[in-house]
Amino acid sequence: MASSLIAGTTTPVAQSADGVLVMLADMPTISTVHLNALVDAFAACDGQSVVVAAHRGVRGNPVVIPRLLFGDLLSLEGDVGARNIIRRSGLPIVEVEIGTAALHDVDTTEAVIAAGGSI
Repeated sequence: MASSLIAGTTTPVAQSADGVLVMLADMPTISTVHLNALVDAFAACDGQSVVVAAHRGVRGNPVVIPRLLFGDLLSLEGDVGARNIIRRSGLPIVEVEIGTAALHDVDTTEAVIAAGGSI
């Protein structure tokens, strides 16, 4: 996870952006409607907050990370995401209710099939 976050936030395109939307590949019920809601919330706070998808107050994914935290992400190593950096940042965290999609990931073959995928 750390290497993916670092690779994504150090690209020239990301470096010129106000933030990056981090999305996990195993969340098949995330839609463009959800992504647009997160981006709209990020724009509404002028890129000065972390925006996180949530369901009934439980934070999940995707997450929009502001450029202010890109430097901190460089210290990540291994199978670690940005959760602790976000928590320690002191930045406001804006939760966007997107329903169960924020928490639904598929980690097994059975879960992929149950979500409508095929192997």
